[in-house]
Amino acid sequence: MKKSVIMLLAAAATGLSAAEDALMLFDFENPREAKSFITLKGNANKFVSNDNAEYVASGKRSALFYVPKGGTGEHKWPRARVKIAESKQDWSLYDQLNITFINPSQTTGKVTIGIRTETGKGFTRYHEPLPHGKKVFTLQLPDSIKEEKVVMLSFVCTAPPEPQTVYIDDIKLTVSDASLQKSITALKKRIIRESSPIFWQQAGMLQIRQNYITELEKLEKSNIETAQEDDIETIEKLTATIENNISYLDKKITATAEK
Repeated sequence: MKKSVIMLLAAAATGLSAAEDALMLFDFENPREAKSFITLKGNANKFVSNDNAEYVASGKRSALFYVPKGGTGEHKWPRARVKIAESKQDWSLYDQLNITFINPSQTTGKVTIGIRTETGKGFTRYHEPLPHGKKVFTLQLPDSIKEEKVVMLSFVCTAPPEPQTVYIDDIKLTVSDASLQKSITALKKRIIRESSPIFWQQAGMLQIRQNYITELEKLEKSNIETAQEDDIETIEKLTATIENNISYLDKKITATAEK
C-alpha cells in the first residue's frame, strides 16, 4: 500500500496519471501468455506453459523455456521473443525490470535478455548467469528506454554447449525507493512554486496546501519502507483529492485573472 499511495503523489508531481508501483508484464497464469512468445523456426527450442508447482515463483503457472545444444548458422542462437501489449509499452514511470528465473539443473546456465523500443533503440544484458535454483534478475532501466514505447522483449541463448531448460515467471516493472523519494520532493516543489499562498487562500485551500507540504516533508525525511502507517493513511486521504484540488485551483486562478 505504501508505494501505491506514494506513486499517486509521484504522478501528481509529473502531471501524469497515477500508476501502481508495479506493472506485471507476464505472470503466465493464462497459458496463452506463454504461447505469445515466438521461438526460432525449424529449431527444437520451445517456450510453453508450465503448471509444475516446483518451478513456479507465484500463482499456479510459469513458463518453460527450453533450448537444444547450439547448432550452426541461425540455430547457434535459439531464442524466444514477445511483443509487448500496447497497454504496457509505456515504461516511463518505472525504474526496474524484474524477472524470476528457476534453473532446475545443477549446471549454471546463461541467457541474454534484450529490450527494443518502437524506434529500434535497444538494451541487451549479455550472458546473464543462471545458477541452480531461483534467481530474481533486476535490470535498472536506462533513460533511453524509458523515453520511448517498449515493444519487444527477448531471451537468447548463445551456442549452448548442452540442452538447457529454465523456468521463467513474474516478468514485471517496479519502482525503486530512491525514485519515489525524488518524486515526493518534486511534488512538494510543484505545490510551492506554481502559485503563491494568496491564490490557495482565495480558493479556500490554504490549509490543504499546508497539509500537503507538511506530510510530504515527513516522507522526505523518512525511510519509505518504514514510514508510519498513520502517516501513510493521512497521505492516502490527501492524494485521493490532490489532482481535483490542483485542477480546481487552476480554474480559480484563471477566473481571477480574467476579471
